[in-house]
Amino acid sequence: MRNWSTIGALAIAVLLVAVVLRGMAAEKAAPEIRATRFVLIDREGKSRAELGTGPDGSVALQLADARGVNRATLSVAADGVSRLALHGADGRPRAQVTTGPDDWPNMVFFDRQGTRRAALDVGLGGWPVFALADDRGDDRAVLQVVPDGTPVLVLFDKTGRVIWKTP
Repeated sequence: MRNWSTIGALAIAVLLVAVVLRGMAAEKAAPEIRATRFVLIDREGKSRAELGTGPDGSVALQLADARGVNRATLSVAADGVSRLALHGADGRPRAQVTTGPDDWPNMVFFDRQGTRRAALDVGLGGWPVFALADDRGDDRAVLQVVPDGTPVLVLFDKTGRVIWKTP
């Protein structure tokens, strides 16, 4: 009889410990985490993503490749300008989409040296502009639709002088 009492007490103790451990493991996640910066690291300890705020009120999320090179940035500046920038393997910008302070959208493409080579905007007046630039970043061809709906194409020489325009 004494053996059965000991076995019963031991079984109840094990059961209580299991219930307590299960309860500890099943704790709910915190409903909110607050910080000014988060860093996500990979298995080797290399930073792969960073989310943080700047002293000026800006916020940014940066995503890095396995080498630690920043390949994408999503940010909102203190003045409300939002930007998505995609970077090449060298970390230089290759493409960027921005919504400006007056809500005008802009898309820019860069070459390997980081020079602006093409841009697509919807200007403050609401009409679209597409520009192609040379290796110095100077516009050489601009196509736009002006407010009255007329398409305009302008070509420039390397000095910036208009060499052809329509209409």
